[in-house]
Amino acid sequence: MTDLRQTGRAGRSWGSRLASNLSKLASQLAASVFKPTNQQLEVQKRHEELLSNCEIQFKAIRERELTAFNQLLQQRNIAYVIVTAAQPVG
Repeated sequence: MTDLRQTGRAGRSWGSRLASNLSKLASQLAASVFKPTNQQLEVQKRHEELLSNCEIQFKAIRERELTAFNQLLQQRNIAYVIVTAAQPVG
């Protein structure tokens, strides 16, 4: 099941908050002339684990649930959802 928790900030989802935190952490690490602190490395590791879990959940949804949904739509002669390869961001 996908985690749809809200942060309380005008509907920003938990997933976009995670992406924002990862971006902020990467910027801080790139701007520093010192090696990352143990705390920064721990946060990075935790965020990488969370991101990996999100990717696994998304892949499962896309492969199982979207396939089943498209089959249902095809049976009813309704246009179905087309999945394309992801485009790199940036």
